[in-house]
Amino acid sequence: MKFTKWLLPALLVVLVAAFAPAAFAQDMTYGLSQEDFAAFTAALANSSSQSEFSFTYSGSMVTVTGEGDSNVTYAGEGALSGGDFQLTMSGDVTDPTSGAQPYSTELRFADETLYIDFGGMWISASEADVTALGEQFGPMLGGGMGSTDMTDPSALMTQPGMMEAMTALQDLDPESFTSIARSDDAGLSVYTTTVDLGTLLANEGIQQLFVMGAQQGAAAAGGEGLTAEQLAQLPALFANSSVTIAHRVNPSTNLVEGFSLAVSLPIDLSEMGTASDPLDVSITLDVAIGGYGTATEITAPEAATPVSEFLGMMMGGMGS
Repeated sequence: MKFTKWLLPALLVVLVAAFAPAAFAQDMTYGLSQEDFAAFTAALANSSSQSEFSFTYSGSMVTVTGEGDSNVTYAGEGALSGGDFQLTMSGDVTDPTSGAQPYSTELRFADETLYIDFGGMWISASEADVTALGEQFGPMLGGGMGSTDMTDPSALMTQPGMMEAMTALQDLDPESFTSIARSDDAGLSVYTTTVDLGTLLANEGIQQLFVMGAQQGAAAAGGEGLTAEQLAQLPALFANSSVTIAHRVNPSTNLVEGFSLAVSLPIDLSEMGTASDPLDVSITLDVAIGGYGTATEITAPEAATPVSEFLGMMMGGMGS
């Protein structure tokens, strides 16, 4: 089973669903005092409302299996300015067979169009490009993805088990698997949020959503979903897994000046009932944010190939 093909998308679905009940709760502070929780949430809201800032970032994704270690590093800088943004990224992709392979790219969003640097060639994706892409490649991309439109909420609610999952989520207590601690560092207030995935996945509704996401991901990757027997092993499988994010807040400006993310997934696949080497996935990301209120000039590349045209060229090359 290609476990890593659907693992992270399925966990993302779980985390989004898990915190939905908290949006309606008024008395949850996740271990913080009322004063600290109010200051933290105000800083998050204040920072997210900013339309102009710059940032730098770095991190890695390491996967350890019985076949060896694979590692992806990434670093770069970027800016958001008046609805436009730009982002550079470079690093290395390392696997046990081919060693380290460097890469670099850049993304820009300007004039309502996304631009991607693909090996020195700029590719554009405007709304018109995406529409043309759907018309040109939609029938081919639709094959094998199932009959459900996963972007349609009404279609999602008709999926087998969805109503049961939503009912089980009514009793989900986010404070049972999430905690926030405050500390001070060089004049900044640091709020560290930890999510215990093992406890989270013990909820029946979360388990159901995880399986649905996993089955969709596995089907897209050409594999199989989880069996009922494997479902029962999920809490033990992720017993020691966690997501931790630490926000660095400047109390003078009430703005987030950066954050660090750490995802730890030490997974023993033998819990699924078959002999297997352990799988250990760890993801790190550190972001420094500054320049609030300072505009950055973000321009479109001088020449770019529409994504529909680019894919047409690629498909034509494959057929020759």
